Amino acid sequence: MLKRWLYSLDDAVAGIACAGVILLTFINVVARFIFNHPIGWAEEVTLGLFIWMVFIGMSSSIKDNGHIGVDYFVRKLPKPAARFMRGLKVVILYAVLLGIFVVFGYQLTEQAGSKITPVLGISYQYIDVAVPLGGILATIHYTISLFAAKLKKGENL
Repeated sequence: MLKRWLYSLDDAVAGIACAGVILLTFINVVARFIFNHPIGWAEEVTLGLFIWMVFIGMSSSIKDNGHIGVDYFVRKLPKPAARFMRGLKVVILYAVLLGIFVVFGYQLTEQAGSKITPVLGISYQYIDVAVPLGGILATIHYTISLFAAKLKKGENL
C-alpha cells in the first residue's frame, strides 16, 4: 500500500498543481474583469504551481512512458544501428535528467536562497526545488522502466 502511494505521489502533486493553476487563474480572471478587483498574490502562486506541475509532471510522464518519441527512422535502421541509437537515447536522457535537471536545478535552488517573491515574501527556493526533485523522480522512474523492459525481454541486466 505504501509503495503504491509513493509511486503515485508525483501524479497527485502534478494533478493538484494543475488543478490549482486552472482554478486560481479562472478565479483571478473573474475577479479582475467582473469585479474589477484582481487577487494580488494569484500570479505568484500560479507561477509556482505551474513550475511544480511541469517538473513533477515530467517524472509522472516518464513513469507512464508518456513522452512523445519519434522512432520511425530508428525502426528503419539495421538492427545494430538501431540498438546503438536506443543506447544513445538512454545516455542522452540520463545526461539531461542528471546533468541539467538535478545538478543545475540544485544550483538554481541554492542560488534562489536570497530571492523572495514580491507579494507573498516567500523564498524562491520553495518554487525552484521542483526542478531537481522532478529530475530525481524522473531518473528513478526511467531507471525502473529500463529494468522492467529488460526483464520483460528476458535480457540479462
